[in-house]
Amino acid sequence: MIEDPTAAGVLSPGHTALVVFVVLATLSVALAWAIFSWRMHVRRAADALASMKRGALPARGAAVLHGVVETEDPERPAITVTLSEQGEEHEVKDGWVHTWTEIGREVHVEPFYLKLTKGGTIVRVEPGDDVFLVDALEPFEGGNPRKRRARLTSGETAYVSGVVGPGFHARVDAREGGARDASAYRGGAASGLVLRSGRDRMLVSTEPLDGRFTRLAKAHRAFTIVLGVALAVASTLAYGPAIAMLLLGKTVDAEVTGGRTWTTTSKGTKKQHFGVTARYLDAQGRVVQLEGEVNADVYARWKAKMLPRQTFLVAFDSPWASTVGDRPTIDPVTAVVPPFLVMFILLLYGATVRGAREWYDQEIVKTRGQGRLS
Repeated sequence: MIEDPTAAGVLSPGHTALVVFVVLATLSVALAWAIFSWRMHVRRAADALASMKRGALPARGAAVLHGVVETEDPERPAITVTLSEQGEEHEVKDGWVHTWTEIGREVHVEPFYLKLTKGGTIVRVEPGDDVFLVDALEPFEGGNPRKRRARLTSGETAYVSGVVGPGFHARVDAREGGARDASAYRGGAASGLVLRSGRDRMLVSTEPLDGRFTRLAKAHRAFTIVLGVALAVASTLAYGPAIAMLLLGKTVDAEVTGGRTWTTTSKGTKKQHFGVTARYLDAQGRVVQLEGEVNADVYARWKAKMLPRQTFLVAFDSPWASTVGDRPTIDPVTAVVPPFLVMFILLLYGATVRGAREWYDQEIVKTRGQGRLS
């Protein structure tokens, strides 16, 4: 017998261990992250729902209010966020793709009133320039750069989070407990409730507060399943034999009973392979048949009737988990295909999560599309 019977092109034992470790570790870390992100966004969605169901309007403190927006001038929006975006286009194999990237942002705010859905109380809202508006973007100015904007207008229904405190405004009905104070504002005003920013940015959302978190939770949940299945397949079908041999394998001295050759073709190039068959008796005295690919020198020794026995590494006394030699190896296809599939899954994961994030959840807004810039 020669020292190393490993077939040409088969990964060495050291490289086999490295590939298996990297693939399984990458999938395990990605799966852990997907589970964490899924649960985190589920919790955030639940917290958002809970914040809307806390009951009566507090006299002061943090609150989430829901109602109809009213502005002093119905023609003027309460909040306007305008994005300037630079477009780029690139020709690819199947056509063109384009990207719009945010290059500037302007925020204009004005105080407005919120007529609460429950009870009809009117609260004055005083957003700051750092207000976080959750609303759809609409085209504003064409060209390149182009502009898009999101606006909170009179008559829209919105959720607003901030800190409630006493204040003065002109829309408090005395029947609601408001007290007139002519010295407070010119023309007189009543003491009522005002919502302002607290330590956190004020959030104004035209969709249910849990919507953005629910979308992200669904994306992470989908890839929790995908990554879980990928990890199960990689650790059993792809690398299961190598893992079993590495952890539970034993070397056996098997009797060589035959040999064969076969040819494969890849990208027009033919490659010849060599293999031997062997057998040994397990602890119960049963015959276990083995087959493994070897290099040309080992096969030549068999042809010359100089290879009566060959060392195999076997786990569970099973041909499924066996290889020629005393250390686990994997073939080139098993070595290359799983890492590429893992890379594809991770890229798809990132793209799916980005697609589930609306513009307001992006630090710098970037949108991609097919075709040339319009």
